[in-house]
Amino acid sequence: MMVHVETKNKAVLVLGMHRSGTSAITSGLVNLGVKLGGSDSHVAEENPKGYYEDWNIVALNEKILEYLGYAWSNPFIGKLDWNKINLDCFLPEAKEILESTYGDKEVWAVKDPRMCLLLPFWQSAIKMYLDCEIFYVHMVRNPLEVANSLYARR
Repeated sequence: MMVHVETKNKAVLVLGMHRSGTSAITSGLVNLGVKLGGSDSHVAEENPKGYYEDWNIVALNEKILEYLGYAWSNPFIGKLDWNKINLDCFLPEAKEILESTYGDKEVWAVKDPRMCLLLPFWQSAIKMYLDCEIFYVHMVRNPLEVANSLYARR
């Protein structure tokens, strides 16, 4: 007799600084069959194979950072007290993105370097709206190499 065990869908959050290899690892995940959402094929001269970012999530992350008084180019230093920050006004937009883009995918990934700054918000939203087990891929690159790469592309 075969027993069917219901498994949760799986979310993979790719975390890392700009120019740290997050696009390369996300490309590898796609080649393994992990699904992305949104406009993940955007390419540019400095990233000719694509960014693999969901531009709806990027836009929402930009709004949240602005609401907090920061930007990707001007991030907060140190630890925010997430117990004192109320980002509930952004949950309806997060719900719409998550449910419409990822709700029907068994294994999916999101890559946006801003997510490193806003991880508690996204962990909460994913757990709230999707029955997913969350996995993490954290890319680490020597900070001097990241700085040189950012400098070279300006």
